[in-house]
Amino acid sequence: MRKLKILSCCLITCLLAVCCLSACKKDGQNSVTYSDDPMFKAENWVYMTNGSIKDSGGIPYSLDDGTIKFHNANQAYDLGKDYSDGSLSFMLKGSDNWQMWFLADTVDNTKVNCYKLIYKDDVLYMTASDTSQMLSGAEKQTTDYKTNEWNKFEIKFSVTQENVSNISVTVNGSKVKFKDLQKGGNVSESGDFTHKRGENFKTGNYMTVKVWYGDCYLQLRSIDDDGKAEVEKIACIGDSVTYGANADDSYTDSYPAQLQKLFGGKFNVMNFGKSGATARDGADDPYRKTAEYRGMTSFKADKAIIMLGSNDSKTYQVPTKESMVQAFTALVEDLYAINSKTEIYIATSPYAYSSAYEINNGNIENIIIPAQKQVAEDNGLKLIDMHEFTKNMNGNYADGVHPTTKGYTYFAYRMYCALTETPADEDYVASFKDKN
Repeated sequence: MRKLKILSCCLITCLLAVCCLSACKKDGQNSVTYSDDPMFKAENWVYMTNGSIKDSGGIPYSLDDGTIKFHNANQAYDLGKDYSDGSLSFMLKGSDNWQMWFLADTVDNTKVNCYKLIYKDDVLYMTASDTSQMLSGAEKQTTDYKTNEWNKFEIKFSVTQENVSNISVTVNGSKVKFKDLQKGGNVSESGDFTHKRGENFKTGNYMTVKVWYGDCYLQLRSIDDDGKAEVEKIACIGDSVTYGANADDSYTDSYPAQLQKLFGGKFNVMNFGKSGATARDGADDPYRKTAEYRGMTSFKADKAIIMLGSNDSKTYQVPTKESMVQAFTALVEDLYAINSKTEIYIATSPYAYSSAYEINNGNIENIIIPAQKQVAEDNGLKLIDMHEFTKNMNGNYADGVHPTTKGYTYFAYRMYCALTETPADEDYVASFKDKN
């Protein structure tokens, strides 16, 4: 297996400004200059609002390959001017179910005027905020858009004398020809989206990115950045403890989110945790049947951490070692089918200090963990013994099953040390343990 080359195991603060500096790098005989366009710098994006309340969700993150990543995000960027008569171009990689809003006059979701580019269920839509209906669409097979691959988007905006906005979209050099989905003539003869602006429809300087649900993500980069190798991708697979349940903010304080901060822009860490998920297909909420699983498979990770099994420990689930071995083996085989070179880490289920949600620590110790260790050994996978690492730290659990935000900091640190193959700082580890 490949080894991560990390210079230090010190707990570091993510300095976004450092991650976003413009750079020039030699690649063989080609010299590629990477854009310092502020649009692709995470610190220049802000949360949208709902009235006077800031939206929840994840923050964007700048990666060392010149891309900006959005996951569970609802973020806005001030372009500095209204592009009603202008054009924008960028590279985009996205899963299913994402939105970008253009010419928005405010960051307030409750009263925004804007044009919406939406990709959902293999259809690329263009619509306006003054209607709840999709006004135009182009099916995937009629466009050159490719899911989970880099696509070049060029969007041209113009306003006619009749106060009609015209929006032309080109993907990978091919013009998107929209079709009318509602009566009202929202598509021109050339296939552009058109919109008759109402008296109160005002445009502005903002563009936004909106990606929700655990399987959805979107990345942007400048069209000038083509040619730089992408950073390695780390998929965090699991249940509510991976998702970040009971943290102060599940989006920013989960262990995958804090692991991303520890690595900085060197890796792309994604949280594919699903609350309540079970490893076994025949149990309550099989992970392999969730949206998070679908997102994980499309992500095609270079490294994957599997920490599942706590929900299988519930007494009424009747877990057996054999059924757990079968479940973990199937998931490992799924990952290898997607990318045969994926480095897979099996993390044992954390210690459970209570029977909240009917979690059974006895079953974890006597059934789940032996199965996890067997699968790791049988497949030559690395083991992260989170069960052992989380003993004697009930004080950093919120309900005996889920960590607090500080507890998730500890989880991230342990994962970081395991992936970097660096011994943990025992003094730092001791700061999380119960003092008795």
